[in-house]
Amino acid sequence: MKKVRFALALAGALAVSSVQAISLDDIQLWTGSGTNRAALVIDWNSPEILNFTTVPAPLATKTMVWGYRFNGTATGTQMLEAIAAADPKLYLVADVTWGTFVTGIGYNLSGNGVVGVTDGTSTNYITEGYLTTATEDPDASTAINNGDLFWSGYFGPNWQVWTELGDAGGFSASPNRGSSPYWNPDTGTQGQWAYAEAGLDELSLTNGSWIGFSVAAAGDDWMNPDDPANVIYNDDEQAPPSPDGTYVAYVANTNDFAVQVVGSNDLDPASPYNNPAAVLNRPALKFYDPFDGHVTNRVSVIDDPYNVAPDGSDLITEILNGGQITVQLGRKVYNNPNNPYGIDLIVYGNSFFDSLSGAGLVSDATDLSTATLKSTNMYAHATSVSVSQDGMNWVAVESVPVLYPDNAYRWMTRTARGRTKR
Repeated sequence: MKKVRFALALAGALAVSSVQAISLDDIQLWTGSGTNRAALVIDWNSPEILNFTTVPAPLATKTMVWGYRFNGTATGTQMLEAIAAADPKLYLVADVTWGTFVTGIGYNLSGNGVVGVTDGTSTNYITEGYLTTATEDPDASTAINNGDLFWSGYFGPNWQVWTELGDAGGFSASPNRGSSPYWNPDTGTQGQWAYAEAGLDELSLTNGSWIGFSVAAAGDDWMNPDDPANVIYNDDEQAPPSPDGTYVAYVANTNDFAVQVVGSNDLDPASPYNNPAAVLNRPALKFYDPFDGHVTNRVSVIDDPYNVAPDGSDLITEILNGGQITVQLGRKVYNNPNNPYGIDLIVYGNSFFDSLSGAGLVSDATDLSTATLKSTNMYAHATSVSVSQDGMNWVAVESVPVLYPDNAYRWMTRTARGRTKR
C-alpha cells in the first residue's frame, strides 16, 4: 500500500547547555517566507541580584533559537510576533505604551497549551503567543503553569535586547560574545554582541541579522548609584550565549502540510485505506496495532504505520496503480538552497524494512542494538510527485527515491534526514 504525506521541511526550536556558535543553517524552526534570514536567541537565566522583583528565578538556564524568513524589510517586532505565532510553546508579554518593550517571555515546556501570567491578583491568558494588553505587574508575575520557563521584569531585572555588533546583520553564525562573560561598559559591546542601537520597532533586520534576549543581572537602582545592584546593572550585563544546536522538538504548524484535498481517483476501495483526507496534516507519529497485543506503536522505518491512528482516525491512503491524489499545501514550496539542509519538500510514504535479524517481531520494545536490517526484505513503493503554482502547469520532481523518509517517532537525526534527500 502507498501512504502519501506532504510536508515542508520545517522543524523545532533548539535548546542548549553550552556556549558554542551555530550557523543559520543549523536552526530547526523557521517561520515566514522569503530569501532573507534572521535569527532570534532567548536566554533564560537567573539574575545575580533579585531587587525590585518577586518573580521566581527561571526553572533552568536554557538558551533557544528560532529562524525567521522575509523579503524586503522587516523589524525586530515583526520577527518576534511571527515566531510567537508559529511556536505554540513560546509566549511573550510586551508594554507598547512607548514602543514595544518586552517584559515577559515564557516557554511551555510541558506542551499542555495553557499559557498565561498572573501576579496573584490579575491573571492574563495568552492564546496567540503575544500579549500587549497585560494587566499584571511585570515585577510580580509568574507563569500560570508552574512548569514553564519564565521570566518577567520592568523596574527589576528585565529582558535586555542584544544584537550583532552595530545592528549590521550579515552574520552567518551566531555572534561570538568573546572571552569575557560581561560586556564592556565603555563601548557597550561584548565580542560581536552589543546592546541594540534601536528599539524593536525601529530595529531593521537585514539578511543574517541576529537578535538576542537575556535576563538582566539586576534591576536598575537609579536612586542609589552606589548600590551593588546598580553597579551590576551598568557594568556586568551578559549577552545571550551562542546556542549550540541541541535538538529539542519539531513544532508542528498546520500550514506546513497539505491542508485540502483537491481531487483523487483509483484509491483502495477498502476502509480504512480509501480516505484521501488521511494525507492531510502532519505525518503519523503513532498508530494502533491490532495484531501486536493491541497496543499503540511508534512509527519508524522498521515499524511502518498501518490500520488507524490511536484515536481511531484514518492515517493511510493507498493509491492504486495509475491513481493519484492532488492536495493543496498550506504554504508555497520554494526551490531555495537556504531551506534547512537544502530540503524544499518531503513526501512521506510507508516503505519499510522487515524481518530484522535478532529482533523477532518488531515493536516499541525492539532492541535496535541487536537488530540487523536485511536489505533484501525492504518493502517499497515508487511514486511520481509533481508540484504546481496554479493547478494547471505541473513540474515533476526530478528524482523520488524508493525509500521514503518514514516519520520516525524519535529516531530520526539530522544526518539521516540529509541522506534521505540525496
